This record gives sequence, structure tokens and C-alpha cells, in this order.
Amino acid sequence: MTISIVDPAGATSIFIALLLLALLLSVRRRTNQELFPLSVTQELKGLAVLFIVFAHVGYGLVADNRFLFPLSIFAGAGVDLFLFLSGYGLVMSVSRRGQGAGEFYRTRLSKLYAPFWVSLTAFFALDYLLLDKAYAWSYVVSSYAGLFTSAVMFRDLNSPLWYFTFIILIYLLFPLVFSKRRMWLSALAIYAACHALVRLNPAFLEPVIYFYSLHDLAFPLGMVLGGILTAPRNPFAAARLGRWAAGLRRRARLTQALRGLFMLGLLSVIAYTGTHAGLDQSVFVRQLISLTTMAAILLLFLLKPTENRLLHWFGLYSYEIYLLHWPLLSRYDVLFKMLPAWLALALYLPLLLGLGMLLRQMAGVLSQDRLLSPLARVMKLQRSGR
Repeated sequence: MTISIVDPAGATSIFIALLLLALLLSVRRRTNQELFPLSVTQELKGLAVLFIVFAHVGYGLVADNRFLFPLSIFAGAGVDLFLFLSGYGLVMSVSRRGQGAGEFYRTRLSKLYAPFWVSLTAFFALDYLLLDKAYAWSYVVSSYAGLFTSAVMFRDLNSPLWYFTFIILIYLLFPLVFSKRRMWLSALAIYAACHALVRLNPAFLEPVIYFYSLHDLAFPLGMVLGGILTAPRNPFAAARLGRWAAGLRRRARLTQALRGLFMLGLLSVIAYTGTHAGLDQSVFVRQLISLTTMAAILLLFLLKPTENRLLHWFGLYSYEIYLLHWPLLSRYDVLFKMLPAWLALALYLPLLLGLGMLLRQMAGVLSQDRLLSPLARVMKLQRSGR
């Protein structure tokens, strides 16, 4: 059920003003001079999940899509950012730690499935208790397995979870093709597998295969960047590129005009590609436009001399927020029905952040590592006592 807004443009202006104020108040000078420090990747994840939330509100929850425009038009770039950073992060982590396939599956899949199962159980229970809505057992079983073959916003339990199935398929394949010395081939293998799945278009995935086709390049591109930065005897090593980026940031501070011109150029690219998404063009063109937007955002965050703590916090819990936001907004909403749209969304964002923190804690308590760690410590003490 969509929500009507009397003055969508005015509500959007108020919300953007509040958001900008919150972002400005959380700005700090950047201290880490690495090329892609963890703080920057977390900020990018925070921006990505906000893009997705704004798009789902602007084009799914409310009746007039002028609300939240232009914040609501970057969902594609947000998904690409998630996938790109996942590919980059996995390569950086596995290259340093040298995880085998078994260890990779145990640690990585548990991090994905633990909060996913908690949120899934909560929504199944709430739908039954509050909405008197039950689902077929086949749907329940496939959902707990992580297989989502449709993405109907007001019919499925949690329609954005098409992404979960996509990323799980990539994670299952990643350790089987990963090679630190042949990262280009590893990335190509991931892309080839995703593209082959798109071309095969199996009947059970047909309702969501379009989403796969729009985003099958982002994860391999993240792998390529990670491979470039971790390759031995690499002229583009992370430390060297970090010094180069730091130098550019220092040069940009020489004059406000130079920095302002550079920022304006990147923002212009983002604004143009965001408003010219090529909706009437081929899938390849749409994907290229989305990746261009993503690249401009990455470059902007790469060279900016500041950090943003608000984006960092949203990035830290971005996965949990992604799991929670749509059912909460679409089926259990009370704020949009009672308050002006700008105020409702302004209250929902910290609520989602708080619920994301709670979900992280619950998933941590229920995860295998957390449950087994006390036993492991006891056994270690017993062995040392002997």
C-alpha cells in the first residue's frame, strides 16, 4: 500500500536539509593516508545502503516519486558499490590471511547467514502474529536456504533479498577460482559464471535474472582492484598508490578553487549519470552508466580530505540495515502514516541504525563462533593445567 504525500518537493527539500546538516556535523579531518582505508570503505557502504533505502521509499513506498528525488535515483550505483566493495574486500582479506575453501565457507557464510536467519525468523513470526499472514512451507524452506526467486515489493517476505541469493552464489564460487597470482583470471571466472547464468536464464530465476544482468560486473571489478593492490612487486602497490593519493589531496588543499572545481566535476558526472540512467537502453548501457556513477563516487571518496562518522556508522551496519529496512517500512510502518514524510524518514534512519546494531548483537550471540568460544577457552585451560 503506497502512501500519499501532499507536497513531495517541499518534504524532500526539508529532508535533504536535515540530512546535509547531519552529515556536516559528523565531518572529521582524514587521518589515514592509505589508498582505501577501512574508514573509507565503511563510508561507501553507508552511502550505498542509504541510496537503496531512499530508492525503495521514493519508488516503492510513496505514491509520488518526486519525494526524495534526486536521492532516490542511485539504487543501481548503491548495489554496484556493495558488490564492488565485497569483491575488493574479499581479495584483500584472503590474500593476507591465505584462507582455504573450508575456512572461507565457515567464516564468510556464517557472517552472511547468521543475521539473515535472525531477521528472516523475526519477519515470518511478525507476519503471522500481526498480519495473520502465513507462507507456504516450500517458500519458508527455500527462504532459509537463501534462495529468492522473485522480488515483488508488496508480496514477498522481503523483496530486496534477491541480492542475498546473488551474493551467496558468488561466495560459493569465489574460493574455488581464487588465485592470488592469477587474479585477472579469477575475476574473469566469476564474471563468466555470472554472465553464463544470466544467458541461461533458468526458469526458476527468471523473475530476478534482470537484476543479476545489471550487476554482474561490479564484483569482478572489485576483485581486479584488490588483485592490483596486493600483487607482489607491483608498481601499483597499495602503499605507493596511497602516497600518490595523499599527494593529490595535499595539492588539492593548495587552493580552494582547485579543490572546488575537482569536486564539482565529479559531482557533475554523478548527477548526469544518475539522471540519465538509460532506462530505455540495453542492459549493457544501463550497467555501464551505473558503473560510471560508482567509479565517480569511488574517486570522490578516494581523494576527499575528510571522513564522515555518520556514513561510517551506517556502513558498519549496512548489511543489517539492508536486511531490515523494506519489511519495516512497507508492512509495519506507523511513522509515515502519522507524521510528515520528511520527519518520518528522518526518524526511521536512526531507528534502522539502532535495529541494525541489535541484529548484529543477536546474530553474534547465536553464531557458532560465539557459542563455542567459552567451551574452547575452558578446554584450553584444562589442557594448560595438565
